[in-house]
Amino acid sequence: MDGGRQLETLLLSQSSDVGGETEKFAHGVAREAGVALVRCTGQVLDRVAARPDHDGLVAVCSTWRTSLDEVTVRQVPLVLVGVGIEKPGNLGALFRIADSAGAEPILLCDPATDPFNPNVVRSSQGTSCTVPFVLTSTEQALTWLEARGLQVVAASPDASRPYTTSDLTRPSAVVIGSEHAGMEHQWREFAHELVAIPQNGYADSMNVAMSASVLLFEALRQRSKRKES
Repeated sequence: MDGGRQLETLLLSQSSDVGGETEKFAHGVAREAGVALVRCTGQVLDRVAARPDHDGLVAVCSTWRTSLDEVTVRQVPLVLVGVGIEKPGNLGALFRIADSAGAEPILLCDPATDPFNPNVVRSSQGTSCTVPFVLTSTEQALTWLEARGLQVVAASPDASRPYTTSDLTRPSAVVIGSEHAGMEHQWREFAHELVAIPQNGYADSMNVAMSASVLLFEALRQRSKRKES
């Protein structure tokens, strides 16, 4: 609701385990959103919530779609591009990271998981409802980025250039590949820079969300340093 999203229904458990404060809160939310508050059994609520460890209150929210033509960028853009992201937990974490680092919009190119998956929403801690994102194809994203003159920095384990050498104070798009396939050749060819996060252990790469965090917070560090100077 704080993100401007519309609730459709509010479900409240009939169980006596649900305290009075939860019920009071539920009535307040239903009244503010102008939706019905529906009492249901714990079994029904478990199915709707997709997991049993909920608080006895579940909201059903309308989904939404945004096109590339509708999104805006900041004066010095920092855009996150996720290509073929597969795991709901990783996608939710990308929303949280982008929110924290001030990166928007997120371009989800050829995604392998639904951003409205309950596990995405849950792991995003609600930021999937506040950070602008677009579901798009790689071809459309490439055209959009090129038209706006953004520097495209793509992360790849086999790149020879460390990520810290990239000037991320410029209008930039940080590109993260899928967990399984990595960076697609189209992005490798289109990118202005291929950068790597140095690895000193056995593994040759990091988790998708961790990689995005390292790169976006490096951009934030560089930009904050420039402001100070």
